Amino acid sequence: MSHDRSPWILVLAGGSGTRLANLTVGPDGVPVPKQFCSLRGGPTLLLETIGRALALTTPDRVLVVVAAEHATWWRGQLAGLPPENVFVQPQNRGTAAGIMFILRAALERDPRARIVVMPSDHYFERPQIVLDTLRSALHAVMASPAHPILLGIAPDQPDTEYGWIEPSGRGDAPRAVLRFVEKPPPADAMALWRSGALWNSLLLAADGLELWRLCERHAPAVAAGLAMVFAAPPAVRASTIAAVYRSLPATDFSRDVLQAAAERLRMVPVPECGWTDLGTERRLAECISNLGHRAPRVPPTALGSSFPTVVLAEALHRRVGQVAG
Repeated sequence: MSHDRSPWILVLAGGSGTRLANLTVGPDGVPVPKQFCSLRGGPTLLLETIGRALALTTPDRVLVVVAAEHATWWRGQLAGLPPENVFVQPQNRGTAAGIMFILRAALERDPRARIVVMPSDHYFERPQIVLDTLRSALHAVMASPAHPILLGIAPDQPDTEYGWIEPSGRGDAPRAVLRFVEKPPPADAMALWRSGALWNSLLLAADGLELWRLCERHAPAVAAGLAMVFAAPPAVRASTIAAVYRSLPATDFSRDVLQAAAERLRMVPVPECGWTDLGTERRLAECISNLGHRAPRVPPTALGSSFPTVVLAEALHRRVGQVAG
């Protein structure tokens, strides 16, 4: 893939990980967002995500959005990326603002950008499968740029805490999206599971300009605010970001953008890859149990030298011991 057509990878690392906050407490008593933690020792989830991004593109095309309040953890871990590729949000205004911030930055540098969105706090037991699926999705986007492509995960249970995507028909080719169902009640989750619906991973490939147009349509206040940021001269951009973020509405990308634009989207299933969002203690325990005694995987490229103060497997083990005691 030539450099001028290499994708831009948008890495989302601004979340606070509140659902695991009681588990991911560092030695200073401060909760560490899970993307800055390691699963079982070694690289953090964020660094593993960066490693996957670099398998698809070059370091200058990896953009990461982070939160100012988390600088203690991301500053060292992202030291290997160009500093201009780290975008700091003064406040968390939801996933739509985080994605749109770095999407707008990619389009400023490359109006023909093809985009991959990657959450930084998920785990893949077999990441090569995900990378291969993303490459196929990017080729499909080139052929049909008007349709962003979501990666759907085949569910192993009727989980009520995931978002679900109901596709049109079956097969490996990109399929139309009939609807999204966010955190359904048990009966609906069972029906979705039996019908062949998939989990929404928030992994997607898209033509950057088409994705921005969807965001403008369904999150207009966020789009207008970020357009002001990038219209500002470089000398005052930092102060403009601070002013804009004070008034941005909190907006969820899956609920407010994707769900509203379902008719424009396509979806491809990811073959079994051992995905989990590690969003709850139960999912974390299931992931660690499935890995058993296998050695931790260390990605070939480590960008940062800062290693985590929290290892999720050890923190979970301590929690189980406390409960048993």
